[in-house]
Amino acid sequence: MKRFARIGPTVYLGLLLACGIPHPAAPQTTNRITPAKPPKAELVEKLRARLADPRFAHAQWGVCVQRLDSGTTVFEHNANQLFSPASITKLFTAALALDRLGPAHRFSTILRCERARLAQGVLAGPLIVEGHGDPGFVWEEEAPNPLRSFQPLVEILREAGIRELCGGIVAVDGFDRASSPAGGPRFGPGWTWEDLIHGYGAALSGLMANEGKVRVRVRPGAGPGKPCDIRLHPVSGGLQIQNATRTVDLGGPRKIALRRMAGRPTLHVTGCLPSDDPGWETDVAVPDPAYLFLELFRQALEQEGIRVAGPLDVHRDPLSTHHVVPDAELVELGRTESAPLEALVRTMLKDSRNVHAALLWTAVGLKCEGSQARPGSTPDEVAQAQLSRFLTTLGIPADEVHLEEGSGLSRNNLVTPRAVVALLRAMRRHPAGKTFESGLPVAGVDGTLAGRMKGSPAEGRVRAKTGTLRWAHGLAGYVNPPTGSPLVFCLLLNRYTSGPSDPSPPAELDALAECLVEISSDSIP
Repeated sequence: MKRFARIGPTVYLGLLLACGIPHPAAPQTTNRITPAKPPKAELVEKLRARLADPRFAHAQWGVCVQRLDSGTTVFEHNANQLFSPASITKLFTAALALDRLGPAHRFSTILRCERARLAQGVLAGPLIVEGHGDPGFVWEEEAPNPLRSFQPLVEILREAGIRELCGGIVAVDGFDRASSPAGGPRFGPGWTWEDLIHGYGAALSGLMANEGKVRVRVRPGAGPGKPCDIRLHPVSGGLQIQNATRTVDLGGPRKIALRRMAGRPTLHVTGCLPSDDPGWETDVAVPDPAYLFLELFRQALEQEGIRVAGPLDVHRDPLSTHHVVPDAELVELGRTESAPLEALVRTMLKDSRNVHAALLWTAVGLKCEGSQARPGSTPDEVAQAQLSRFLTTLGIPADEVHLEEGSGLSRNNLVTPRAVVALLRAMRRHPAGKTFESGLPVAGVDGTLAGRMKGSPAEGRVRAKTGTLRWAHGLAGYVNPPTGSPLVFCLLLNRYTSGPSDPSPPAELDALAECLVEISSDSIP
């Protein structure tokens, strides 16, 4: 053991004087008070403690918080690492579409026919409807006329004096260059096959109706042992039901499962419902959104007294109509326009609509494909290149954003929290910045945040985009406090598996957002 020599008090005092070190002052009789930490410092420590909680031992947090005006960093954690953004991706899609297409851009739907085969209100040849991405054709369940979004198309035929369609209707997909190589409906790169059966994973088409989905409703059958009753609403959408369900006794198990191979029309329904069950239902994607459009359009025409006879046919390539109507002179009967892009962006951000995001991303790719694009590039690849150029003008490093599609469904999309914050700050200065920000959900008020952070300091103070996949969750946007400095933030939580008694991932994100409101209300140097 190392030992130390002991010296007497006189020698000790001499040493102090020789070294010029002042002699210790006499003990004070008053109590010392430790200065309190600034409120901001305490809250930042609270954030750090949350992220270090043992329940996140196997998860990955990425956090970046900056002052909106100066860009001063308030708090960071793994801010320059790549994370799966889920629907935070839509922030980049919205910004790119607003910049490249403009807030006033609209998508057209055009009606044409063969002039020579129209006489006395009867169209003997096919009515051709060509769509270029308007997502506004929907079934409105609660409206007096659920098909009122199709009314402008119906009025075009009325004004042309057409009372009967004898040659059916041909749908032409104006997004033909965005279609899959096999000529079928198009899906975003990186989407998983499990997504494609659900309403949120519908395929893309230039002719979209009801966002490419219908409702499947399952009710108990006539008694135990009988198949359940299965209905599709409001139309079949080209789906064919294979019913392998059964009704079981009172109090029995309740479980329904769906399966459909991509591109196939058969929807396999399995499982069981108790005989007293109120029923089970969900949205499912249809095989081809353009065919769903034709079904609903036909229904809208017939309820207005315009008879439709003949087949419903879908063509992916506008040039293929020459095979339907050879050497014919097609005339345009009229066209409708979608809501302006700024309204579509707002809907996409508020409600996190995947179809809207896929349409806007593809529209950018189609419009810009001749602009320095490599020959043979797909619309997705063109949109990727356009995004890289756009981000470069904003000063955002290209290696911090890797997006292959615009909705966030791809598990291959990657961003850093710092890049998301840089985009949010840059859009505050963009000419379309107000449109961009106004589209974000407001905590406790609307959109995907309507039911979150109610009654907390964040209610009405946080505007942010949500993101949710199975192992990826996010929240990114702005904090606008009643006093103090506005903040811009990005919170990403990947690979988190919560325990049965733990808060949900969205609740974890909300708790951090509430801390940010308190931080922003303090003075931040």
